[in-house]
Amino acid sequence: FFSSCSLFNQELPNEPPKLQLSQADTTRVGRGGRVSLRVRATDEDDDPLSYSWTSFGEGSFRDSTSGTTEWIAPDQINGSSELFLLSLTISDHQPTTEDLTQTFLIEVVQRPPILTLAADTTIAFSAPSLTSVAWIVISPQPPRTGGKSGGRAAGSRA
Repeated sequence: FFSSCSLFNQELPNEPPKLQLSQADTTRVGRGGRVSLRVRATDEDDDPLSYSWTSFGEGSFRDSTSGTTEWIAPDQINGSSELFLLSLTISDHQPTTEDLTQTFLIEVVQRPPILTLAADTTIAFSAPSLTSVAWIVISPQPPRTGGKSGGRAAGSRA
């Protein structure tokens, strides 16, 4: 009596990366300010993961290929504030899985200028000179006086 045993090697489908942590230290920053970003992902199949940050040409990243980075906001913005979309793609480089994408929406705001002075600095302000304008209205006809001739007209000298 013979018994046969077959062993089938059935590969399980590759699992995509999974996001474990996603945080930004702020979602509002002044022009030229910095935003710290931290993302952590895992891969069930232990595939090596790569990170790729983009801000669509606005601002810059300290390291655009790390899960932990800093985005530096642009120095110039339109209006009093402007929104910027930061996007991170996490890939396990497997053709059968989709890359993981995480986005952050950051508002960059104008800040009023700040005057910083050393302790021994003197600042003098001068008041603008004022110009006075006087209007004189001259009546084309002298006022008529009523009454007798030989009398004095209003405003005349004797």
